[in-house]
Formats: sequence, C-alpha cells, structure tokens
Amino acid sequence: MYFTTGCPEYRLNQNPDENLIQLFLTKCGVEEQYRKAFQESLQMEPRLKQKPLNFQNLREIVQEYGSLNETAQAVAIQMLKCINAMGKEEAQAMVAPTFLRYGPKLLPKKFYGLLLSSEERLKVLETVTAHEPWKLGFGPIMYQEHQFIGVEATLDAFKRCDLLKEFPPTKRDAIYIYDFIKSQCRKAGHTFVDKESLRLRDNNTLKFLEENKITVQLEEKVALKRYYDYENNIRGGIETLLAKDKISKWVIDSANLEGAFGEDEAQKQAAELICKNPVTVLSGKGGCGKTYVVSEVFKVAHRQIHQAEKQTEERMNETADSRLNSLSGQGNSEADQEAIGGESMPESSKSGAITSPSPHSTSLSQHRNDEEEEATRILLTAPTGKAAHLLGKRTGLKAYTLHQVIWSYRHLKPGDEWRFKHVRALVVDESSLVSVQTFSTLFDILLKHTCLQKLVLLGDVDQLPSIEPGNFLTNMYHSLAPIGWSIELKTNHRSESRLIVDNAKRISQRKLPRFDAERNFHEVPVEGEEHLSSTVTDLLKKGCAKDHKSSQFVAFRRKDCNIINEVCCKHYSGHCTKAKNRSLFQVGDKVCCTKNANISVDPSEGLSDTVRLCNGEIFFITDDTECISEKGQKRRWLTLDDLERQIKVDYHELKSKGGLKHAWARTIHTYQWLFALAVMVLM
Repeated sequence: MYFTTGCPEYRLNQNPDENLIQLFLTKCGVEEQYRKAFQESLQMEPRLKQKPLNFQNLREIVQEYGSLNETAQAVAIQMLKCINAMGKEEAQAMVAPTFLRYGPKLLPKKFYGLLLSSEERLKVLETVTAHEPWKLGFGPIMYQEHQFIGVEATLDAFKRCDLLKEFPPTKRDAIYIYDFIKSQCRKAGHTFVDKESLRLRDNNTLKFLEENKITVQLEEKVALKRYYDYENNIRGGIETLLAKDKISKWVIDSANLEGAFGEDEAQKQAAELICKNPVTVLSGKGGCGKTYVVSEVFKVAHRQIHQAEKQTEERMNETADSRLNSLSGQGNSEADQEAIGGESMPESSKSGAITSPSPHSTSLSQHRNDEEEEATRILLTAPTGKAAHLLGKRTGLKAYTLHQVIWSYRHLKPGDEWRFKHVRALVVDESSLVSVQTFSTLFDILLKHTCLQKLVLLGDVDQLPSIEPGNFLTNMYHSLAPIGWSIELKTNHRSESRLIVDNAKRISQRKLPRFDAERNFHEVPVEGEEHLSSTVTDLLKKGCAKDHKSSQFVAFRRKDCNIINEVCCKHYSGHCTKAKNRSLFQVGDKVCCTKNANISVDPSEGLSDTVRLCNGEIFFITDDTECISEKGQKRRWLTLDDLERQIKVDYHELKSKGGLKHAWARTIHTYQWLFALAVMVLM
C-alpha cells in the first residue's frame, strides 16, 4: 500500500511519441478506424510531416488533415468533437503549461475550476504564473488587476514550489509580512496587528502593501484592508439606520406587552429598547429569555404592521370608490345633456370612463395575503441552520440563515421580485458566531434593497467569537452601551439548564466543566482510547442513559463519536453502524443531518415537494419503506421523528445531500446543549 502527501505537479509532455498520441485519442473516444486513417496520413502526407506532432498542435494538425479531401474532412470533424468533449482538461492545459505545473500546489482547491475557465482567463493565469508568480500570493491584487475572486496562494505553497527565490526582495518580504498578519489575526481573532510586531527591513514593504490595498495603517496598528472595510461598512450602515430613524421613526406600541414579562425588569427594559430604538443588542446566557423577548415584541409589531396596511388598503379602496362614483355621475349628467340636444363627450373619452379597470380590484391583487410574505417584514436570521430552526420554532415565524438571505439576493433572476424586499426589521440570533464579513454583506444588501428600520442582535458576549477574525457581537455591545442601546439579561428562567449554561461558559473560557451526577451531568473518565468502548458499554448497563431520546453523549473528537455511536447502535437498535463498509440505518436509530439541504418528501404525505433539513437536527427513524415509481425505479423512504413533527423523506437524498449520520454521540461544538435531560461528556 502506498500513501502520498502534498499536492501533485503536472508537466505537459512537449515531445510525445505517436503511441502516446494514439492513447490520448483512444481516451477521447475516437473510433479505431479514424485513428488508423489519421496515423496513415501522418506518415504519407508531406504537409502533415512538416511539424512534429505534439499535444499543443494536435488540433491544428487534425484540421490540416481535414483539408486533404472530403473523407478526411468528415473524419477530422468527428475527431475534433471527441477531443473537445472528452479531452477538455488536456486541451485547456495546453493553453497554460506553466500554470498546469504550479497551479495544483499553489491553488489546490481552486486549480481544477480555474483550469476549466475560459481560454482568455487561462492565458492571463499563464502570463502571471510564468512572469509574475508573486501576484498569486495577493488576492486583492489578483482581483483588482484581473478580476479573479479568491485566488490567493499561501507562503507554504510558494515554499513547496521553490519559487520564493525568484521574487523581487520587496515582493518576497511582502508575502512574509502578509502571511504573518493573516496568521496572527486567525490566532488572536483580531483584524489588525501592532506595527512593532512586524520585523521590517525598511518601510518599502509596508508601503507596497498599502498601495495595493492589502493593508491599512492606523496609527501604530496595521489592519487587513478587507476586514477594515467590513467593520467600516457596518459602522456606516449603523449611521444610515440612525439617519433613517430621524426621518421616519418606527416605534412599536409597548402597551400591548404589559404583563408579558412578569417580574423580570431586565426583560421589560429590553423590550422597551427594541420598541423605541433602531438598534438594540441583547446579551445573555441560554435560558435568560432573549428569544422570548424578541418573540413577544415582534408578535405585537407584526399585528401593528398588518393593521396599518389594512387601514391603508381601506383608504385606497375608499378613494378609488369615490373616484368611480364621480366618474359615473359625470357620465349620467352628460347622457342627460345628450338627450336634450346638448354637446356630448368625445366617444373615446366615454369609452375610457366606462371600461377603465377598477383600482379597487387592482389594489386587492397587489396586496399580500400570503402568510410567509407577511412574516418577511420581520426577518429572523441565525448563522447556522440548526440555530435558525430553533429560532423559528420559538417565535412561530419563518427563520433563515444569513447565507440563505445573501444567496437568494445574489441568485435573483432579472425581473423577479426579491422575497425579502419588504423587510423592516432584522433579528440576528447567536450573533457571537457571526463573522464581520457575513454581517457586513447582509447588512449592506438589506440597507440598499429593503425598508430596514430596526436591527436586533442576540447572543452572549462571554461566548467564544466567530472562528474568523473580528469579534462582531462584543464590539457592537460595548460600542452601544454608553448610549444605553445594549443590555444584558442575567436571570436564568430555565433552572434545569443552569449547570449546562455555567459549563458552557467555563468551556468558552477554556476551563474544564463541573460535573454533577444528581443533576444528570456526568463525567466519563477514559484511561485510554482502547478502553472507550468498554467504558461506554458499562455506562449504558448502569442505566445512566436509559432513554436515548432524552440523553446525549458529547465528545471532543469525531473519532471518539464514531466509537460511541457503534456501541450505542448495538445497545439501542441491535445492529452495527456499518455493513459491508457502508453506513447502515434502520428503524429505531438516532440520526442527524450534517449539512443543510432540501430533501424530497413522499408525495402521498400531501405536503410540499421538499422539506429543508438543517445541519445539527436530530431525528429518530420510525419507519423504513420501499416503493417502485411509475418509471420502475426503486425509492426508499425514511420516516423521521424529532419529537415534534414526522416527515417521510427520500433516503438517498437524505444520505447524499443531508450527510446523514448516527447521532447518539456528537462533537462538543456541534451539539445544542439545552435539549437533553442527561449529558455524558467524554474526557
């Protein structure tokens, strides 16, 4: 058995022999008789012998061969079709041999997509790779000069290709400095570094980075330009929202909220802030009522919006009716004048007055009656599909991920109406997980293309921030605190989850959690990896997790989860997780999705064609059936139950699109902590 490390390197064979050319034509699907005819002509025809045959001039020689006679022309047409269809990668590689050599190492995730791009763009990449390869180390330069998005090689990639020694000193130093800034920002979560930490030979390197809009210098700090722009855009967006608020203030009537929050003064104050202010930040641990406050406030706001629109529609209809009555009265008086010999209106005018469509009917057809459209006046969002699902379930309104909203705008077809164009309020849950880039993009779109008037951010400032540079929620919270637009909810209204909340905070501070067996928060000490299986087996026998519907194993590593799932699958369902090296799912299994996906629903259920399942959602398989479609194809359907709803979905789509996995054990960063009565943490 052989193992390979790193990325491959390809070189175009400049002097292949005839046998290699024949093998290539065979791979492209050229028929044997055509290959033989072409080979014989290469040996016999003087015109074709003038140039040595290689991959770069293969098409040209095939075209010359086609000019010999009509038979050869027909053969050449078929050969070129096969080469263009099956040998596309090879044909593209001929355009950019230098990029073919270094591309897989410099841009391993982008290489294949770039190889299949247009010939013009490939030529640009070939020129850059051959003459100015240092440009590939700077994404902003590749975008500004050549409009390539996300094309940026790392310092390690240049080292693997042994290209650094060929770079001009300033460019080489710039790549080292740029790599250092990026790595420091990733490690510390900042969007800048102190200038003192950069070991500069001279100021030319920093000047080069600033001139090419890669970095920005702010006093004694050096920031990455893109993150500086994201934060600056958010600041500008908040200013725009405040300016809108001065022109047309939206105050939600809080009188209808009386008694909704009991004795919790912090919740009352938070509700008042949302009602009055254009921007509000709510921080607090799980169970403190952040979502409840938002739900209550925007239920009232939703009713008020609906009532206001209904009143506007009634006024429009009354105006339309009065105009119709006046036109009708005018027509009757003129008819009387005509009867007594008076002058009448022109025929066209009379016809227009009688047959004009009713504005009443037009206004009715234009106004929304659909519940989902009404809900999008208040846009509920979260960074993950699971968080969005929970937010929607708690509020009773449709919730989306931030990326869903961005994607829907960017993929809007010309002439279509954007489904979120009427949004007036944006709510972002789990804001500590949101990156500055994602929020900046969404915020900019909504400010430009909607009627946005309110922004509400929910989260926990003590929670670990997004894995990307920047600390969005904490920065927003502390920036708005001086003017009283941010508030922390401290009272935990879920006493049973207090220990989980406290331990979540300890984990965010990189401390070990506290365990309490009486409160069903168990520590499972494991002496070594080889003892994990027996430890979990003993735990199950003791009855610590009698019901897998109300208990959950949590581990730090995916490998440990796989071992625990194997043990639990045998204990609860009586079978192994795999059969013949394929995942095996049966009735009774506890499963989850690992990707967001739209999955086909059984038509007999009478629901919509698809259902959206989110990453992290846990289900129990209650039924497993097979049926044969009208086309004679077998389809397997699984009935999934999440203890609140049952859905019958296509098994193969669920496995391929949704990333179906067993879920008795989850990794610590993917599990939603507040929804199990017994939690076993593997240490």
